[in-house]
Amino acid sequence: MVKVRKNSWPRIVKDLYSRLGNALKSITFIAFFLIGVIVIGGIGVWLPYGLDGTSDKVFFEAQNVLTFYLAILGTLSIEGVISKSKNTDLAALGLIIGVISLILGIYGYYNYPTGSVWQINLGAFITLTIFLFSTVNDEKFDVQEEIISDATGYEEADKDLIKDKK
Repeated sequence: MVKVRKNSWPRIVKDLYSRLGNALKSITFIAFFLIGVIVIGGIGVWLPYGLDGTSDKVFFEAQNVLTFYLAILGTLSIEGVISKSKNTDLAALGLIIGVISLILGIYGYYNYPTGSVWQINLGAFITLTIFLFSTVNDEKFDVQEEIISDATGYEEADKDLIKDKK
């Protein structure tokens, strides 16, 4: 008998679309990603440019950007190893795209070790996208709504869900 596998791509696309929606809906995640990852985590990318007083300064210096996104790739790989909840299809896709990003960065830095290098910048963008999709569904970004209880101390019943059993 011939083995036929189910197509994983529709499920992956649906999951990625859902995660992107979750990212855009969560103010906590947006703040975490923009301030924590881009501004504070990327300080080694933008601070040298800001402090350089020369006229030939370069924004997105190859070495700085490569170091930044390799740190993120390393963090993601370690998190992937120790994570208990795994979506194997998404993890495999992230691994493939992460390796492509790594190859882009190494190629760009090997051939153009100074200046702003498009391969390294593209690799950094890809890595940040992987990071976004892999962390957006973390429970710490969920809004914890306060449970309203009635006088008995239990959560108030939703009257629309109660059905008469006659």
